[in-house]
Amino acid sequence: MTNAATNKKILVVDDEAEIRRILGIAFEESGFKVVQSEDGSRGLYMAESDVYAAIIADMKMPKINGAELVARIRSGRVNKDTPIFIITGSTEMDEIKKVASLGVASVVMKPFEARDVVEKVKQKIAASTPTKVEFAPAFVKACAFSVGEISQFYLGAAPKVGKPAIKATSQTNGYASGIISFCQKNKVVGSLALTIDRPFIDALAKSIFAGSNVEMTHDMVGDMTGEMCNQLVGRLKINLAKEQYYITIGLPEVIVGENHSVIHKSKNPVLSIPVIAPVGNATIEICLLDAVETGGTPEETSAGQQDSGALFF
Repeated sequence: MTNAATNKKILVVDDEAEIRRILGIAFEESGFKVVQSEDGSRGLYMAESDVYAAIIADMKMPKINGAELVARIRSGRVNKDTPIFIITGSTEMDEIKKVASLGVASVVMKPFEARDVVEKVKQKIAASTPTKVEFAPAFVKACAFSVGEISQFYLGAAPKVGKPAIKATSQTNGYASGIISFCQKNKVVGSLALTIDRPFIDALAKSIFAGSNVEMTHDMVGDMTGEMCNQLVGRLKINLAKEQYYITIGLPEVIVGENHSVIHKSKNPVLSIPVIAPVGNATIEICLLDAVETGGTPEETSAGQQDSGALFF
């Protein structure tokens, strides 16, 4: 099925020929292909026969009105998620609220400027466009390898690093997380988070305390997670430098507690890399605000950013 974000076809359903004409001209001048219908019944048939970037329909039409048209389109399959814009000349607030509650993208009040309608449609289409996220394989590999090194250092066995995937939410499934900003050429370009679950923490405690059954307090878990993050960013800087990525990394912010959320500095999609350790699991997340570039000099630092106090091993 055609993606609405790349589709350039608009359906205009209105019994007034002049409205169809002025909207048709405005959209075609903006590069859209316009398909028109003079009544709701014909408009519904067309909406069930093809995919559109947006549908514009008048509220009062013969055969099927705008409200019924929206309901029928939403209950179908072809354009159930397509943005629909309803045109109305009513000034009654109750009717306007009723129209807005139909699941429409916007209510267009008469009289209107055709170019304003075009801009509303373009903004809605742009807002629904999936963000294309690309991470350089060498960058991702260095991040995953660094987590593997840390896990092996603490737990004594190499973990299995899973397939990277885009994550849809900031909700985490672990028990403790550390989130670290990283900078390049005097600006923050992204953040990295390490999340570990409770079995991983318990195994880590046994490793650190030589097998003793130590009761881990909230503060101890936080301190241990923070130290792991310090070790991680130390290895990360080394491994990224091997790929000619020279970055500056800040001190970690640690969050402890079941089902917490990691808050990255951007709403951009997050790349998640699962790490299955011999005991327990960890996850590394990467969220980019800007491109991370190769080259530059290792001496470049970011003003106001604290470099990590990692202990190298």
